[in-house]
Amino acid sequence: MTTTITRRSRLGARSTVLALLAAAVVVLTAGPASAHHPEISASARCAADGSYVIDYTSTAWFNSVPDGRGNADIRISVAVNGGAPVQVGAGAYVAPTFAFSGQFSVPASATSVVVTAYAAGNWDNGALGGQITSTPPVDLPTGCQPPGRQGCTPGYWKNHTASWAGTGYTPGQTAGSVFSIPASYGLAGKTLLQSLDGGGGTDTIGAAKILLRAGTAAVLNAGHGGVAYPQSSASIIAAVNSALAGGSRAAIITLAASLDADNNLGCPLN
Repeated sequence: MTTTITRRSRLGARSTVLALLAAAVVVLTAGPASAHHPEISASARCAADGSYVIDYTSTAWFNSVPDGRGNADIRISVAVNGGAPVQVGAGAYVAPTFAFSGQFSVPASATSVVVTAYAAGNWDNGALGGQITSTPPVDLPTGCQPPGRQGCTPGYWKNHTASWAGTGYTPGQTAGSVFSIPASYGLAGKTLLQSLDGGGGTDTIGAAKILLRAGTAAVLNAGHGGVAYPQSSASIIAAVNSALAGGSRAAIITLAASLDADNNLGCPLN
């Protein structure tokens, strides 16, 4: 009886050793393959329009031996506010850095942004792809305010000259002192208050009068601290000067319409 128990014990011990050796072989075999994966990091910054710009960098997993870190098809996706991932970029891991970077935008309404890197291609040493790595939710900066959405009409500025205080402009100031107006238009000597009267006509001069009316109201809006206007005085003046210098009636009218739309966003002033 004792001999039988000893043999069985020896057989059991031998089986245990073989099982451990087999497990070790599996671990050693699976280790290098499972090491293959993309890595991803991301950060956010404010965009001028109040949305967020996401900058990302994706890198192949670190390995002191570069063999196998290359991959020609790495895809970048983003999930916003818990929604389904949407592909926003792609790249490849190539020596010597085995990394690439990019950026994309997400709307101002985003409260949660998660960026994912997916190894769609196989690795250079033949290991299969398919690995996915995601960032934790990206820290979104505060204070990314959208541009102003207020504007007062030419009629308001014409009838409320007291509100011009603090804009940097005066009713008696000439339009030519603010805008570069070609002499052929004959409008540089008009005051800003007169320019608000506008006018019109089917020729280029008529279009210029319409633009100066909208442009004068626009710079007053941009210059007033109590109006959250979506454009700066400098950008308005540059656009008006360019349109007038170009002499295209269609371009002048198009710009006037754009400024007029901003001038009608809603006036917060009394």
